[in-house]
Amino acid sequence: MSEKNGWSEKKTDWFGREYTQHYDSDNNKAGWSEEKTDWFGNKYTQDYDDNNNKAGWSEKKTDWFGSKYTQDYGSDNNKAGWSEEKTDWFGNKYTQDYDNNNNKAGWSEKKTDWFGKRYTQRYGGQTTSEEGRSTSSEGRSKGRNYGSGESFGYFKDSAKKSGIGFWSILIFLLILLPSIGSFSKYYSQFSIHNDSGRDQAQQEAIARQQRAQQEAQQRAQQEAIAQQQRAQQEAQQRAQQEAIARQQRAQQEAIARQQRAQQEAQQRAQSQAVLKR
Repeated sequence: MSEKNGWSEKKTDWFGREYTQHYDSDNNKAGWSEEKTDWFGNKYTQDYDDNNNKAGWSEKKTDWFGSKYTQDYGSDNNKAGWSEEKTDWFGNKYTQDYDNNNNKAGWSEKKTDWFGKRYTQRYGGQTTSEEGRSTSSEGRSKGRNYGSGESFGYFKDSAKKSGIGFWSILIFLLILLPSIGSFSKYYSQFSIHNDSGRDQAQQEAIARQQRAQQEAQQRAQQEAIAQQQRAQQEAQQRAQQEAIARQQRAQQEAIARQQRAQQEAQQRAQSQAVLKR
């Protein structure tokens, strides 16, 4: 069976705030963690060491296939492994941890002690208090690290606890191998199909963007032409109005000159008539 490597339990401080206290395999405190929310409303788990210094964090994520997992980060915000919830052949749920190279790095399971208190038991890996929680050579991996063959030993131990023979499990696995091969082939085809679907979606997005740019350019050109036509029409209207105004002023001035000339002629005629008398 995999070697126990620390455990953790949920606790509440004097102010009613919940947190998770971590312990090493010798039951010494090995840092703690708490659930937090950033400025954008994203929830994450912040880890601290024994001196209450930040020692990495983790967040729940979902991959392209809808599978949920937890991404771990070190104190330098670089990726430091990940974990996912799994179920063994006997229906027991556990958390499988991986390092940055996707190698198994230990596992954990939820348990209940004799007094009804729930806690999380960790197996495999190496525990240190430097990162608050446990670390591996690839970064923080929550104190869980598989050795070669220990994952198979876990199923073997589960078979013993359930009263099922080890050879029965082995025969069952051999019968299941063809189905696993078929599933792997289907999964590969699905992955290829999914990749082609993503490529097609990207091409459609690029085409939509190009069409939007072309439509925007056409609208801009049409608006520029319309503005130019309106400016020309307004200029023509102003020129026509000014020409009509000049013509009216010229006519008025000609009429005024003619009237003045008639008045002057009448005045001269009257003056000559007076002189003749």
